[in-house]
Amino acid sequence: MKNEKQIKIDGYKCIKLDEWKTEWKAEKVKYVIGKAEDEEFPLFYAKVQRVNDNDDLIDDDYIFEYDHKPERSAVEDDFIDEWGQRDLDRRERKMPVPENDIIHMICI
Repeated sequence: MKNEKQIKIDGYKCIKLDEWKTEWKAEKVKYVIGKAEDEEFPLFYAKVQRVNDNDDLIDDDYIFEYDHKPERSAVEDDFIDEWGQRDLDRRERKMPVPENDIIHMICI
């Protein structure tokens, strides 16, 4: 349809179905849900962006794929889960590993 806005999410041409903003951890979070146009089976994508007051990106995009149109709350929950996992991964990369643990890992 002509009134539907076309967007790209993770390289996929989509029809925009929903868009909203929230504030989270003193930041703004932008959400958009789209339905892929070129897929044999209907797939839905959500893109989440953490932005500052000037709408500049703070982090990489968070992309989620669904086999049904997700509720806003599901996308928000998926974002929080993914953000937590990324944060945990960043912290683990920064933590030094004691030498005896390295030797133990090599011996196993």
